[in-house]
Amino acid sequence: PGEFDGSLSRSDLALGDNHSFNETIWNTVSAHFHHPTISIPTAAKARKDRFEAAKAANKEFTEMEDASRGTTA
Repeated sequence: PGEFDGSLSRSDLALGDNHSFNETIWNTVSAHFHHPTISIPTAAKARKDRFEAAKAANKEFTEMEDASRGTTA
C-alpha cells in the first residue's frame, strides 16, 4: 500500500491532505530529537507518540505494520 496512517510528517488520508509535508506534525515528532544522533529508543518513542496522536485525531486510524516498517530508519 502507498498510504498508511500515522506518518511522521504528513496527515492521514481520512483527515484530508496526506501528500503534503505537515510542519505541525513534524514539529511534534522532531521535538523528541535533542542530539545530532538520534538513538533507536528515541526514534521509537517519537514514532509511538505520533501514532498515539494520529489515533486520537483519526477515528478511522488503521495500523499497518508492514507498510510503516522502517519509517524511522
